[in-house]
Amino acid sequence: MNKWKDIWNKRNTEGPVSLEKLIELDGFDSATGKMDIDSWKEYIEFIAKKINLKPHESIYEAGCGSGAFLYPFYLKGHKVGGIDYSDKLISIIRSVITDGEFTAGEAIEIDTELKYDILVSNGVFLYFPDYLYAEEVIKKMLLKAKRIVAILEVSDINFKEKLQKAKKDALGEEEYNKKYEGLNHLYFKRDWFLNLEILNNYSVEIFNQNIKNYGNSDYRFNIIIRR
Repeated sequence: MNKWKDIWNKRNTEGPVSLEKLIELDGFDSATGKMDIDSWKEYIEFIAKKINLKPHESIYEAGCGSGAFLYPFYLKGHKVGGIDYSDKLISIIRSVITDGEFTAGEAIEIDTELKYDILVSNGVFLYFPDYLYAEEVIKKMLLKAKRIVAILEVSDINFKEKLQKAKKDALGEEEYNKKYEGLNHLYFKRDWFLNLEILNNYSVEIFNQNIKNYGNSDYRFNIIIRR
């Protein structure tokens, strides 16, 4: 994952920090992955309703980036925390959420001692090196979560070729090859999650991503794991 880490540490953090800037910093500004602020807010509200989030509940994000996902919840009074391997993005989230608990490190290094009600990852599993790593992260998330684990924005292997074509069409093949040289995404079968032994005693819901004006939406799915 080192090459991806270099990419995130090179994000342009200059300029005033706003939710729109946080969305951009967290990678939702690419040819097929750009998301406007209204669509982002609707998505956050949808997930909150999906997990039946209560006003007092805390949220921890694995791969929190600069905090675009957590910031709207923080503004509503939720305790939030997270971990991300980009020192640069962690410095941003600490500047906007000054009383949150944020750590610079890989998702697999989640500290499971301090519990949170909800554990989330959003658009992060696609950057993991392999499936064993992904399974270990899920184990850590389950240990840390009191109630729910939400794994969002997972790349569907059934649409791998279509997504790659969409990116090539948007960027041009030469620019696509240049941009993604040496950078791999991890794609998942939905059954991979359903067949995990560690989830045998949990309720697992898998559903299509559905975000307005978001090019990647057709190629992604979400998982909600309930105790």
